[in-house]
Amino acid sequence: MCWFMDAAAPMTKTVEDCAIVLGAIAGYDERDPYTSRRPVPNYTEALGKGVEGLRVGLIRELHQSPDMHPEVRESMEFALDVFRGLGAEIKEVSIPLVELAGAIFVGVADTEGAGARDEILRTRADELDPASRTRLLSASLVPFKVYNRAAKARVLLRRQFMAALEDVDVLVSPTSPYPAPLHKDLTARFESADDVRRRFFFRRAYTGCYSLTALPAISIPGGFTSDGLPIGLQLGARPFAEETLFQAANAYEQTTTWHTRIAPAAQA
Repeated sequence: MCWFMDAAAPMTKTVEDCAIVLGAIAGYDERDPYTSRRPVPNYTEALGKGVEGLRVGLIRELHQSPDMHPEVRESMEFALDVFRGLGAEIKEVSIPLVELAGAIFVGVADTEGAGARDEILRTRADELDPASRTRLLSASLVPFKVYNRAAKARVLLRRQFMAALEDVDVLVSPTSPYPAPLHKDLTARFESADDVRRRFFFRRAYTGCYSLTALPAISIPGGFTSDGLPIGLQLGARPFAEETLFQAANAYEQTTTWHTRIAPAAQA
């Protein structure tokens, strides 16, 4: 897992496929000093172990937010019941800084992105799509002291995650506090500062926290809304615990049918 948030991740149809693909692309790369020299395990060997006795940690701050879509919350309760039924122990854990992970992510990633693309921003900004151009130009104006604070907050966030993972084997949360958005929702104009916080920072806290902390995570189908929009279930673990992630994700996948369904929009 790369500390600088540019690690590629497989997108596959099943957990087993993901384990196979990750096994093929993982490992040391002499062109990337942040990759590990550890031998790559056979991730598929963990798929049939089940979750009996596994300690599953529900992240309190990502579950209790009043902004969460009610059907996403229902899907989370369903997922917890599935894990309980399979013999896992459910525990609530607290990671106080995770609510700010979206803002921390933007403070670090966007600022570094603006620096890495400085030449393009100065000479060919018109070639960028409007969203990327606005995002990078805005980030280029961020004072260094703000970037520095975001970098420090990132370290504190990782410490909190590592402390939580001392008591559990897997962390669980929605992949997003909302179901998958329609395209028109992604391109809608921001109406207020609170709208920016909800759509830009709050949503990113859920997945951005694992990129920030260099911890492995996996997102699997977790249900559908009454309108047919897909809901994601996210699992995270300690460093180099991908086998545990595959073990838990596969157990959930094999007990449910979400991965066999297709959203109505995708069928058209």
